[in-house]
Amino acid sequence: MLRRLRTIVFVQAALACLLPLTLCAQNLIPNPGFETPTTGVSPGTPVAYTNFCSAGNSAAAIWTVFVNSCGTNISTTLVPSTLPGGGKYMMHVVTNGNANGIVHCCFTSHTKTLSSAWVYVNSGCVGMGTGNGGDTNNTDEMTCEIGSWIQFKAPNGVSPANEFIVYSVITPGADFYVDNVKVVGTP
Repeated sequence: MLRRLRTIVFVQAALACLLPLTLCAQNLIPNPGFETPTTGVSPGTPVAYTNFCSAGNSAAAIWTVFVNSCGTNISTTLVPSTLPGGGKYMMHVVTNGNANGIVHCCFTSHTKTLSSAWVYVNSGCVGMGTGNGGDTNNTDEMTCEIGSWIQFKAPNGVSPANEFIVYSVITPGADFYVDNVKVVGTP
């Protein structure tokens, strides 16, 4: 009996070791579903920058925007989420420039991460990247598919990883929604 119990415990322990540790890992991103607005900004109120070339606040707490293509525009707005299983809000991002979007910096640095985000593209192309400060090696995953929710899921392209972005890519500008972001450290 004792031998059988030891075998069962050993098999269960071996199976537990085979499961990805990221299933239960803690999300490194606070406000991942954009449920908390920036102080003083009500949901539905755009936070917009015109002829911009820098970082600024977004409509969601903890999140910022960054404009890499100087002299372009960007706006973010918290709107009711349409993602199945999404929370109350999602982030709406509109920009007329390339490599502009939302940023979360900085979380605890990890050599390896697995990032995911749900995006819905109205126009343009959108990418997600995780990396070191401003170096996210552009994006780890991207889509130009319009009109449906797409889940990005990719390891970080640059190490260490301590920053996460969702940007317009390839085309000059994009109009998109983002919801349910997750970044976890992996072994």
